[in-house]
Amino acid sequence: MIEERYHHGDLRQALLAIAKQQLTSQGFEALSLRAISREAGVSHAAAYRHFPNKEALVAALACAGFEQLAAFVEAKVMQYSADPREQFFQCGIAYVQFALNNAPLFRVMFGVSGVDRLQYPATHAAAQASFGVLVGTIQRGQAAGLLGAGEPRQLAFTAWAVVHGLATLALQDQITSQQGAIDSERLVRNSAKLLWNGLKYGQA
Repeated sequence: MIEERYHHGDLRQALLAIAKQQLTSQGFEALSLRAISREAGVSHAAAYRHFPNKEALVAALACAGFEQLAAFVEAKVMQYSADPREQFFQCGIAYVQFALNNAPLFRVMFGVSGVDRLQYPATHAAAQASFGVLVGTIQRGQAAGLLGAGEPRQLAFTAWAVVHGLATLALQDQITSQQGAIDSERLVRNSAKLLWNGLKYGQA
């Protein structure tokens, strides 16, 4: 064993990196602490000190996924800091792009694992922070007088439901036309325009 090469949080991050690779290459059902430990070159007991079971490992993967999602969407949104409307559009476009580019991880983040995020505070906080990026676009639109009144989180839930639905349909290859695959960015933008126009009137 070569556990001594890891210090402090290095082993945890190494295990997570290997788990993500395994998830991508072999799927959720293949995730195994024993296999991940073996790949890292450490004992099973060493891995268990960081992740007492598979559920804890999956929760940590989801947490990392939400952190990546938040950073990815925020970076896209802030390219349009002077345009709240375009920020709103980019938020949805980036969300679907992330889902398509990270399909196995996205599925773990949203349900395939069966993990209750509320049982894992860090994962729950990361999920809320990623949702907060969308809430921020609503708040900035309201502050600019471009969107109607209403509790921003409630309005954001409406927008999220639409965009998450599009992402899910895209992952299931359900979004097609007679000519074949549909441009997902164009579809999200068109949907976001409809949402934006509806949100102009605020919460009923």
